[in-house]
Amino acid sequence: MCYFYLVNSFGDVPLVLETNPAITAELPRADTEVVYTQIKTDLLEAIAVLPEDFRSYGGEKIRATTGAAQALLARVYLYMKDWENAEITASEILRKTDLYHLEPDPGKVFLANSQEGILQFVPAFSSSIWMASAFYPSAAPNFVLNDGLTAAFEEGDYRRFAWTIDYNTQGDIYPHSAKYKRTFSNPSAIEYNQVFRVAEQYLIRAEARAQQNNFDEATEDINKIRRRANLDDLRNLNTKEALIAAIEQEKRIEFFCEWGHRWFDLKRWPGRIDPSVSRADEILSEYKGDNWQTTDQLFPIPQASRTTNPNLSQNPGYTN
Repeated sequence: MCYFYLVNSFGDVPLVLETNPAITAELPRADTEVVYTQIKTDLLEAIAVLPEDFRSYGGEKIRATTGAAQALLARVYLYMKDWENAEITASEILRKTDLYHLEPDPGKVFLANSQEGILQFVPAFSSSIWMASAFYPSAAPNFVLNDGLTAAFEEGDYRRFAWTIDYNTQGDIYPHSAKYKRTFSNPSAIEYNQVFRVAEQYLIRAEARAQQNNFDEATEDINKIRRRANLDDLRNLNTKEALIAAIEQEKRIEFFCEWGHRWFDLKRWPGRIDPSVSRADEILSEYKGDNWQTTDQLFPIPQASRTTNPNLSQNPGYTN
């Protein structure tokens, strides 16, 4: 999981496979595809040895199971454009309805041991979740949802009511995320950080099916998420382009403020207007104008790391 986020944030990174610091301290950056191959290898090995259910963890969804490894593996297959295995792996998870399934009530998705949870992290502080403290304020929020996101919610979408709050101060409205509500001032909400959840697997499978021209089943996967949100079914999505656009819309609403989903998706999807650039280029150039350059899709390698390891090259677009 750490390597998945490293390669999607920084690109090529050193691949550490041993514990000898004389070797690992100055490793050069490994190609992203090599890192992804190792991620797949590790996850397949984990699937073989992890427990299938949560009995070893007292019934709580707070440690990795076979399903957790499969959930990340399905995402990795999707990012690597291995559509067939992405569909197969997501389907394996979705068949385990005795362990987890789509939570009918959006307001319960982020509760501890939610029906939808595949893997959750217990918060570091028992009385507060960082996401709640950051996004669910007791005063005017520091982080608000932009107008584009709030306008993207369809009328009657339960997620708008369950996962956001409009903070009103002296007549000014500040919409902000309320997926997590457990803070020091609101300790009654028993929540864990939701790491992998069932909704993502439906949308992974939808995208994988769309890429394989299985339009009807892809549409049905999208509609499962929409029905939970009290939205009408989509119909007549008869092209790959229409399905990917519908998936982009659904993921934007479903996963805002969660684990960088939209950012990573925008970077890997080709542009709708110009497929030679990424969807991130299309959207961020509109938001940021001349302040956006395509090299901004990767973070700079921290100078402290490059000082320690002289074999680390800098990403394009940043000063060496």
